[in-house]
Amino acid sequence: MAESIYPLLRRRRRKRRLRMLKAFAGNRARVLAIGLLCCVVVLIGLATAMRPSPPTAGQLLADSLKTLDAGNYSAARTNAQKAIAADPNLAIAHAVLARAFLELDDGVAAETELAAAIAAGFPADRLHQLSAHARLLRGDPAGAIAEAAKAQPRYAGYATRVRARALAAQGHPGDAVAVLRALLARAPTDAAAWTDLGRLSLSGGDVGGATIAATNAVSLDRRRPAALMLQGEVVRSRYGLVAALPWFEAALQRDAYYPPALIDYAATLGDAGRNVDMLAATRRALLARPGDPNALYLQAVLAARAGRTPLAQALLEKTDGAVDDVPGTLLLRGDLDYAQGRFAQAAGHWRKLVQMQPSNVVARQLLGLALLRAGNASGAIAVLQPIAARPDADSYSLTLIARALEAAGDRKGAAVFLDLAAAAPVSSPPIALAGRPVARVVATPGAPATQLALGDSLAAAGRYADAARAYAQAADLSFDEPTMLRLVDALARAGRVQDSATALVLYLSQNPQSLVGARMLGHRQVASGEWDRAIETLESVRARVGNQDGGVLADLALAYAGSDDGAIAVRYGRAAYALSPMRAAAGDAYGVALAANGDLVGARQLLVKATQLAPADAAIAGHLRQLG
Repeated sequence: MAESIYPLLRRRRRKRRLRMLKAFAGNRARVLAIGLLCCVVVLIGLATAMRPSPPTAGQLLADSLKTLDAGNYSAARTNAQKAIAADPNLAIAHAVLARAFLELDDGVAAETELAAAIAAGFPADRLHQLSAHARLLRGDPAGAIAEAAKAQPRYAGYATRVRARALAAQGHPGDAVAVLRALLARAPTDAAAWTDLGRLSLSGGDVGGATIAATNAVSLDRRRPAALMLQGEVVRSRYGLVAALPWFEAALQRDAYYPPALIDYAATLGDAGRNVDMLAATRRALLARPGDPNALYLQAVLAARAGRTPLAQALLEKTDGAVDDVPGTLLLRGDLDYAQGRFAQAAGHWRKLVQMQPSNVVARQLLGLALLRAGNASGAIAVLQPIAARPDADSYSLTLIARALEAAGDRKGAAVFLDLAAAAPVSSPPIALAGRPVARVVATPGAPATQLALGDSLAAAGRYADAARAYAQAADLSFDEPTMLRLVDALARAGRVQDSATALVLYLSQNPQSLVGARMLGHRQVASGEWDRAIETLESVRARVGNQDGGVLADLALAYAGSDDGAIAVRYGRAAYALSPMRAAAGDAYGVALAANGDLVGARQLLVKATQLAPADAAIAGHLRQLG
């Protein structure tokens, strides 16, 4: 009934409701936008109300002091700079910033902040020790000593350490050590003084003293990156590259952008063969200190190792001459010039290196080679004669001086040295920086010369067991390449073959990039019949030194012959024989290779010749007997 009585009224209500729904649907997007906007305004208001107020200059200064005490000097610098930005007249913030700059070895910036601190009202008489440190970093040791003398008694320890470092910079390391020992007698818990004493001891060759000092410094204060770095350098000298890396990493855990640690860490990584990690460390060093010449130098070394000569030269130019007088730079510049055929220029760089390090055999070899290639045979003879006169002269040096004598027209003298070379220990042509340890270019610790000299005298007398003990003591102080070679040889001659092999393997575990160690390992693997291992080891050496090392080629010939690959063995044997036809080992290797390839007639001829050249060599005689 209701339907029939009110049909029009119901229809009008339905239309009105539909119009309202359509209107709401049309404005829904606008309503939602207004709602969201209101929410955003409310949230912003809440965030603003709840946001903590920015730190005050005092709070930032406290943060700077805290990070400075923790050994994070980069963070201390940043915090102090923020404090100064918040309050430019906060005098103590300028003084703390100066201290952070000093810990980062930036003397110029430190002096600027010290002047600002005084201008802001900081008492000048409380800054003499910092000013002395800044002068020392700027290369003014005399001014540093004078300024340190004005320091207040409560800063005497700091001032004394600056004075000791200034004395060392003036060429008086003995006086510097005496000053530090006197300070430590009064303040035996001064970790910074122990660190300075350790560094002086290490640079002076007293590795034992450096070990004691570094241990004391680290045990007293592990927060100091400098102490951790010193321990790393001592460990690198005593035990090797790989063992040292954790100490440099510990220093960088204190301050990830501490430039000295980054440089030593990068160099050690490079020597250990970790070139990608080395590059990353140098890049971080350049972030910490843009344009750092040491970081650019290390990157140039990497470029040279990769054969990218133009890049290496460009990186060296960016150093603006800051590292031109460093031995490593002279070595690298000569290497780059030599690679491009500029032999006279290479000789100029390497001559400076020889003048700086007259007992550096590799430097003399490189200079002699460059002079000979430049047409200066008489100059090459003069440079190489000190090496040739040594009783332990190597085959390469003797061959090189023979070539120089031949170029000078002295064929008789050349023949004498070629005969000596045939009987001398086989050696490889010198490799410039692409194959030399970088860490020793950055920081060259002294060797335990006394123990080495004792071992040499005992070995000369035939007392190899006693010599091995002396060399072991030297190796405990500095397990470097010359010490390793002496120790391994003395142990073998004393009949301790297994100990000799263990010493070699230990050295290679710490110095995996050592060409000499790898070459020696490959030779031993050949002698013990480990053909496949020998091939792997020796091929890696050949890939780095090329095909001019007769000893490596001869060992490869024997290894391939032992593994029943006569064709390859003949190629290596022929190459080794072509380099040194009068060397018994080369003739023996070529003969064994020919025998492995089925040429018994040619093998017999060569093995007979080898036995005539070395009649006392049991191994060569055994090879001849095997032919029947």
